[in-house]
Amino acid sequence: MSAWAAVAVVLLTGLGLVRLVAPRIALAPSLATVPMFGMMATVAWLALLDVVGVRWSPLALLPLPIIALAAGWRGVARLEAAHRADVWLWLAIAVVVTHAALLAAVPSFSWDFRYDWGLKARVFAAAGCHDGAWLSAPSHAFVHPSYPPLWPDLLAVGVVLGGTLETAGAVWHATLAVGLAAACWFLAAPAPRWARTLASAAGAWPMVLSWPSYTGNAEPLVAYLVAAGLVGLLQMDGRARMWTVAASGAALALAKQEGMALGLGLVIAAWAALPRGQAARATSAWAGATGCWQLFLMYHGIHVREYSPSWTRVAHHLSVLVPSVVQAVKPKDLVLLGLWVVVLTVVEGRPAASLRRIVAVWAAAVAGAYLTTNSDLSWHLLSSLDRVMAAPLPAAAAALVGSQRWPSRTPGPADPRAPQVHGGAGKAHS
Repeated sequence: MSAWAAVAVVLLTGLGLVRLVAPRIALAPSLATVPMFGMMATVAWLALLDVVGVRWSPLALLPLPIIALAAGWRGVARLEAAHRADVWLWLAIAVVVTHAALLAAVPSFSWDFRYDWGLKARVFAAAGCHDGAWLSAPSHAFVHPSYPPLWPDLLAVGVVLGGTLETAGAVWHATLAVGLAAACWFLAAPAPRWARTLASAAGAWPMVLSWPSYTGNAEPLVAYLVAAGLVGLLQMDGRARMWTVAASGAALALAKQEGMALGLGLVIAAWAALPRGQAARATSAWAGATGCWQLFLMYHGIHVREYSPSWTRVAHHLSVLVPSVVQAVKPKDLVLLGLWVVVLTVVEGRPAASLRRIVAVWAAAVAGAYLTTNSDLSWHLLSSLDRVMAAPLPAAAAALVGSQRWPSRTPGPADPRAPQVHGGAGKAHS
């Protein structure tokens, strides 16, 4: 077996869960959400093995896709092709597959991968569990032990199933590129196919996230999960909409610290778009995932060492904010900021309010993190601002493309931005 076996386990698990919550779903959102459901189920399964005291192994992982596929198997699969495969679609597929192949061929090697996400994944795979004793050792504080476990878990599964850590990072990065591209393609509806092709290509080749120096980092995972969550919020209805938002919020909470803020923004936006009962369930998924990881940290005595939320520290960072920004900000940071300004001012219709709610929560959390950091502010900005700003941008840009008032090809009074994919419920249930 190899690291690709880990991808197969997650995708088969996700396929079963997608068919369980949405037995009738179009092809594009299926491609966009299957990896997310599989990832969330995988981290939950690994946590369950921890609780019952079963060591992670290929045999222990085998029941996961079998259970998911059995639960979701409802007669003949019904994946409805939402769009015919014309030249633009094939061009998008070619761009995405080419980039994914390049990513999969180059082993991950970035600093954060080797000394943070990858190192924890290696320890988890060797221990066969979330090794709280190792994370709580003071000498291992440099690996940010309080960071959520989803990315190390996915990498560890690749190692448990026989792959090398560097190869596992590469194949997961390639898989995330395909999922992000599929999500961006669907978020760009109902734009013409040439515009959707550009949105899909931007999703596969996101700024910053595909640079060689960042391979193996967790930001592509955050980028994908945000896009998949927006697919559920903006392009689905019924049970599929609720479960997709819930899975995205929970997975974001377990993906990265700023992912927790993005997940919170997503479920806050869901309260304005979903019936109260569905929004409450989605919020419970985010809160449950966040709470479970915090309980794990408390049980093992692991403290968040990166930040000190005190007024003294905030006042100090505010006093040096301007020179720190001038010293740290790079040209690509200004480009990313300019793109965000364009996205947030030009986006129209249903996506506008949701995007602005999500971005407001996320931006407030990011600002709070920088103002309470225990590191030198200019160094913290220099080392992370580009990645932080880049992660949600592909999804936001694709939603912007889809929000524009493109000429309709078919006559009719229906709003082209209305939800287009039915999740098997027929109507929303609270």
